Amino acid sequence: MPFGDRATWRHDPLGAEIVGGRLYGRGAGDPKGCAAAMVAAAETLARLGVELRGSLLLSLVSDEEVGGAKGTDMLVQRGLLRPDQVIIGEMTDNRIAIAEKGVLWVRLVTRGRTAHGSTPWKGINAVRSMVRVLSALDEEIGTRLATMRHPLTPPPSLSVGTIAGGIATNVVPDHCEATIDRRTLPHESPQDALAEIDRVIARLREEDPHLDVTVEPVQTGPPVETSPDTPLVRGAQEVVASMDLDPAPVGYQQASDGRFFSARGIDTILFGPGAAELAHAPDEFIDLDAVATAAVFYAQVAARLLAPS
Repeated sequence: MPFGDRATWRHDPLGAEIVGGRLYGRGAGDPKGCAAAMVAAAETLARLGVELRGSLLLSLVSDEEVGGAKGTDMLVQRGLLRPDQVIIGEMTDNRIAIAEKGVLWVRLVTRGRTAHGSTPWKGINAVRSMVRVLSALDEEIGTRLATMRHPLTPPPSLSVGTIAGGIATNVVPDHCEATIDRRTLPHESPQDALAEIDRVIARLREEDPHLDVTVEPVQTGPPVETSPDTPLVRGAQEVVASMDLDPAPVGYQQASDGRFFSARGIDTILFGPGAAELAHAPDEFIDLDAVATAAVFYAQVAARLLAPS
């Protein structure tokens, strides 16, 4: 994850500077605070010789920010990770998160015909076509999404991420490309979300046979929703209650590698220090006391769930 313009940072994004009990830097919270806590937990269990009924696997992967194809997804698909229960390290303010939204990234391309800017009617403006497509998606899908809710996660969303088109001000553009980010609630499917986008664009094509637009899914990830009645969630709640933390389950506002496990029916929760809003932001930081608290949680949950019978 790039750190962007250094001028927006008061602390060196690569400096790992500690001020007032906080460690600042890109990735300090997302997710190296979680990774440090998990390493400390596993090291402590090994050093103390805690007997476990089963295996405790610690997987620190790359590629999560760009889809996971060379990280967790690869390890799961190749059978190198075959867990019965999973705790994903993410910034949840040391709360137990049992749900997260799914993700669908789509690339839209509109094509037209160039002409001189002084006679635009002789061409077909691909940027104007894209504006029409995006406006229809926002009006028809975005309006509906604004009425939907889930008890734990943020609302579903449809967001234009990038757009580019045209080569000069005085040339009618014959190409425009945009990407959209669609987040789905746990009871929605990314495939259904893509089908809805296709239906809107199919209607636009019927209204205007000259509309040339293609839709390409770039990335899809299913949502996560784990029952609060599973042994994993109940065990985690018992541990946080013993630590005087809030045991009530919450939702995670972003997306995580948990989807690769949840989609395969593996009970999955998210837990870790730090606030999700700090991820990818200037002056990202992690509270070191919160990291220590998370380490205690990880160690105690592992010892509880894998305790000899």
